[in-house]
Amino acid sequence: MSVTIKDVAKRAGVTPALVSRVINNDPTLSVKEETRARIFKAADELSYLPNPFAQSLRTKSTKTLGMLVPDIGNPFFINIIKGAQDAALARDMCLLLINTDEVWENEKKLIQMLVNKKVDGILYLSAHMDIKAIRLIEELKTPYVLVNRNSGDENTLYVGLDNLNGALLAMKHLVELGHEKIAHIAGPLYTDTASGRLQGYRTALHMRGIELNLDYVIETSFSFDGGEQAVKKLLAMKGDRPTAIFAANDLIAMGAVSGANEMGVSVPEDLSIVGFNNIWVAKHFMPPLTTVDFDNYKMGEEACNMLVDKIADPKMEPRQVVLEPHLVVRKSTAKPKEY
Repeated sequence: MSVTIKDVAKRAGVTPALVSRVINNDPTLSVKEETRARIFKAADELSYLPNPFAQSLRTKSTKTLGMLVPDIGNPFFINIIKGAQDAALARDMCLLLINTDEVWENEKKLIQMLVNKKVDGILYLSAHMDIKAIRLIEELKTPYVLVNRNSGDENTLYVGLDNLNGALLAMKHLVELGHEKIAHIAGPLYTDTASGRLQGYRTALHMRGIELNLDYVIETSFSFDGGEQAVKKLLAMKGDRPTAIFAANDLIAMGAVSGANEMGVSVPEDLSIVGFNNIWVAKHFMPPLTTVDFDNYKMGEEACNMLVDKIADPKMEPRQVVLEPHLVVRKSTAKPKEY
């Protein structure tokens, strides 16, 4: 049988009501420290665990957060999730991970389920911002923080990446190696991530006085297969083939390396490739991938702490945190052959 509050009271020699108020940290309670210590000692000796459901009814808090994740299998999200999980644990909160596949019908159903289960707040981690999901969360009057994608509304809480400056860093590296024929394999341009990185690519070319060649820009999915297919199109071009590629993420970059190898083009001897995100496998790839790095763990940690702060203070002012990038240079980039 499970230990009850009455068992603790009997062991400590006090009433069950007093045990309840002490264990639940009742701020109005005045009790001797000796009595308080005796109650906690009795609870510890009996391995008493408070009933979380009863506590939630009393405090109107389940100490639970929901986290919507578009694809739990995507390595980009792993450290974001870990950062959020560790932050939640440090704040005595439980984090529920929900995979949505970024399908609106899934998101709609799952958001409603989380709210029905009385989660205290929601971390909305997305690859493509769906305003319908945000509107639903707001209608259900649940605190939330946007992670990785911004809605463009300055009144929301958000933690994400500086995509434009990350792209500028990647391009600066390639240009300083001597590359001018630089292609960009973009992600889906309906996402602010892909469009921000494309903007950085175009800005970097303009700053360096390099003419934009639209044939060098290919839009694809954020995937290995997308990169593999795109690089084959670039390398099949008649005339000036690119000597370098800035890929919109590491999966695209790794696919591009694979596709280049299939066509007999060596990386980095014949073609330099830079990725974006520094996912854990990037340093183990062959060749190890030069990539733009962000502290994804910090993104998750910051977002979770922001959400818990918002729950504690519903009137908290909106905050927008943008993480700065840095470049990790490995073995997938080199000077062009003719340089």
